Amino acid sequence: MNGNVYVDNEPDLIRRLQDGDIEAFDRLFEQHRRGMLVYVEGMVGDRSHAEDIVQDCFVEFVEKIGRINPEKGASGWLYRVARNRAIDVLRRRKFEINQKEWSWGEKLKGNGAIEKNPAIDLMEKEREIDVQRLLGSLPSKERDLLLLRFYSGLSFREIADILRRPLGTVLWQAHRSLKKLKEIAGEM
Repeated sequence: MNGNVYVDNEPDLIRRLQDGDIEAFDRLFEQHRRGMLVYVEGMVGDRSHAEDIVQDCFVEFVEKIGRINPEKGASGWLYRVARNRAIDVLRRRKFEINQKEWSWGEKLKGNGAIEKNPAIDLMEKEREIDVQRLLGSLPSKERDLLLLRFYSGLSFREIADILRRPLGTVLWQAHRSLKKLKEIAGEM
């Protein structure tokens, strides 16, 4: 490193990475990996493909680090590339998401080995299936938006950047999508 003192925020992490600081990459990777993985897996329906896509995005990010504007941050760029790659995979393979393979409960629970009550496990599984069915009933544009917001935890501004839509449009689409989900849930 060149002796500069950096604060640990995203623009500074990008500058540090541009200066060759590998620890900055590790921090950026840890900040974004989980959310991106959940988002991409929600799109392609396959953990293995999602992991490959996320890893490829970070490799490309490092390859293009000299052209990345630190002030714009990494999340918009990473999620946009991840989304485009996931769409490419879906187009290339004509891959249809198999809702039965989605396992949102595992993603939300984490990897902890907590003993569970079988009745609670059954209720959680039924809830997972309901959420999967509800999300699967939405058009992909609306599903993508909700995955980014609620499973990846991104702000609406970040989502607008990733999807390249005006912030007002994203807010309106999120409101409409949630309203649609409530209506569908009422019919179940």
